[in-house]
Amino acid sequence: MAKRPLLRWFLAVLAQTATWGAAGAAAAPASDRDHVAWLADAQRAFDRGTERSRESPEEARAAFCEAAELFRRVVDAGVENGRLYYNLGNALLRCGRTGRAIAAYRRAEAFIPTDARLQSNLDYARSLCRYDIPETGERAVARTIFFWHYETPLRWRFLAGLSAWALFWLCLIGRTFWRGVRWRYPAGVCLAIWLTLGVSVGAEIRHDATHRAGVVVANDVVVRKGNGLGYEPQFEETLSEGVEFDLLEQRDDWLHLRLPDGQEGWIRAHDAELI
Repeated sequence: MAKRPLLRWFLAVLAQTATWGAAGAAAAPASDRDHVAWLADAQRAFDRGTERSRESPEEARAAFCEAAELFRRVVDAGVENGRLYYNLGNALLRCGRTGRAIAAYRRAEAFIPTDARLQSNLDYARSLCRYDIPETGERAVARTIFFWHYETPLRWRFLAGLSAWALFWLCLIGRTFWRGVRWRYPAGVCLAIWLTLGVSVGAEIRHDATHRAGVVVANDVVVRKGNGLGYEPQFEETLSEGVEFDLLEQRDDWLHLRLPDGQEGWIRAHDAELI
């Protein structure tokens, strides 16, 4: 008699487990369907904005803002890829949110760094910034000399360094079997390329792990000398939407930033978007 209650309990647990599994399996496709529906609605809103851009700029702007909100909803749901961030940046740019568009484009760079349209749109968005803050002389010189480090995607440098490393060892193996061939010179070149690109890749990975960038997303942002409204302004001029910076520190709702020209200060966190 004691076995029947135990058997009923086991069957009940099994049935409940099956119910939870079926519910979970049904929930995942529904979420995917939501993403597809949001993307389709976003594309229709963007197309509607493009069609109305000449006849009714206000209606067009509202449609672009609707598209941006739908693209953002997909991102907030956990979907991340270069094309999604690119489309989000386009919608934000067309609805007048230049700072957030630059942030979206820079996120897209992590996925599609060599996309020509992305770079073109990012350059155009940057040109809309009210104030162009030039880089310091040292940073400008470094970008000129080490252009291959700053303008070449990390993935390409990693693969090129890995190839140079493999060729270096092939040269050593070749030297063992074919001593009449001068393997020293190609081996030295491969070793130099391997070490140079290895340092470049390691430096960028370390920089990305210890530094974070951001973009100002509001106009007339006052940069202060400390993390509070009681501190005096750091500069006479305010920052405009679209200004990019490096984050040095965050305290509560204040960000300690460094501008491209090397100057530092504090702004409110809600006036910027971190990347």
